[in-house]
Amino acid sequence: DGNGFISFQEFLNMSVIFSKGSPEDKLKLMFDMYDANKSGFLHRDQFKKMLKSMMELVDSTVSAEQMDNLVETMFVAAGFQNKQELTLGDFNLLLHDHKEELSNARMQLNTTIDVPDI
Repeated sequence: DGNGFISFQEFLNMSVIFSKGSPEDKLKLMFDMYDANKSGFLHRDQFKKMLKSMMELVDSTVSAEQMDNLVETMFVAAGFQNKQELTLGDFNLLLHDHKEELSNARMQLNTTIDVPDI
C-alpha cells in the first residue's frame, strides 16, 4: 500500500506470486517493488539495484564496474542504449530471455519453530 512496510497480506500476495505465478506476474511484481514512487518507470539505477540484489541472493559478487557493464550490455542488446527509464513493457522485453528462470523461481521457506517445554 506504499506505506513503507510489508503487511501480512502483502507478504502472502508476494508469496503466492513467487510460488505459483507466471513469469509475467513475477516480472510485474519485481518491477512494482523497485518502482517505489509508483511512477510507472524504473530508472536505470533502480534496475541496476534490482540486479545487484538478485545477484546477492545467489551469492554472486560483482564489482560496480562489472554491474555497469552488465546493465549497459543488456540495454544495448534490447535497443535501449539511449533510455534512462524503463516502462513495464521495456522491463519485460529486457528480461524476456530469462523467463524460463523466472518460471522455475520459487520461494522456499524452510523454518524451524522452537516450542518451549511447558
